[in-house]
Order: sequence, then structure tokens, then C-alpha cells
Amino acid sequence: MNCKRAKRMISLYIDGELKKDREKEMFAHLETCSDCKEEMKFMSEMLKNLSAEETIEPSPYFFSQIKAKIGEVSGTGWIPFPFHFNLAFPGAGLLFLIIISSFATGALLGNTYWTQVNSESSSIEETKTTFNLHTFEALPEGSLGNLHSELLGGA
Repeated sequence: MNCKRAKRMISLYIDGELKKDREKEMFAHLETCSDCKEEMKFMSEMLKNLSAEETIEPSPYFFSQIKAKIGEVSGTGWIPFPFHFNLAFPGAGLLFLIIISSFATGALLGNTYWTQVNSESSSIEETKTTFNLHTFEALPEGSLGNLHSELLGGA
């Protein structure tokens, strides 16, 4: 067993979470390794020093006094919300409104465009008048412009 694994096992042993078969492994390593043995001694002593026999109970109004002191320091007093109101909330609301209005505008414009495109008679007439090259000048027979005009239904 290496020292890194043994130190993890020591920590588990001190916390009372190490299994019995692993304890034997760890103690076998501690017999051969003086560094890990010192680590075990150090952690055991630290645990003894940290364990307190008595627990200290705060006074009944301790937390309310702390809240009052915080309010005095910040100058805001009691805050009715469970969280502080900052610029993130109005910013998120504004972004949400922009997105919703963009969707609504897109839907309205798309519906208008779709209605115009699907109106069969006006669409064909508009195409003929827009793309008919005969409106500008007479095209020579067999030219590309004449072929284009014939394909679109022009004269």
C-alpha cells in the first residue's frame, strides 16, 4: 500500500468509516511506515483537541440581533424579499419582452407575406409585370431576354 492511500484510510479510520478488513491493511502499513504513523498520531491528537465537551447555545434573540446589525450597517433595514433585488431581474425581464415581441412581430409579418404570396392571381400578375422584359424595349428574336420573357408567359 502506498502512503497516499494510507493517509486517506487514516482519515476514514479517524471518522469511524473504515471497514475492518481495510483497518488491518492500514495498521500493517503503519508498522512499516514512520511518516504514516506520525500522521495517525497527529490526526488522533487533533481530534482529541477539537472535540468539545459542551456545546454553546446562542441567546434566544441572537439571529434577529445579527439581522438588525446587518441592516444598520447597510442602511437598508429589513428587506421584504427573501433575496436582494438587483439589476439582473429587470434585465432578464427586458430580454424576455424583446424575445416575445420579436416572435410576435415575426409571426405577423410572416402571415402578411404568406397571404400576399399565396394570393394566386395577384402573384402571377405581379410576376408578369415585374419580370417581363418587353416593358422596357423590344427584344431581338432568339435572344436570352426573349427566351426569358417567353418562359414567364410574356409576349
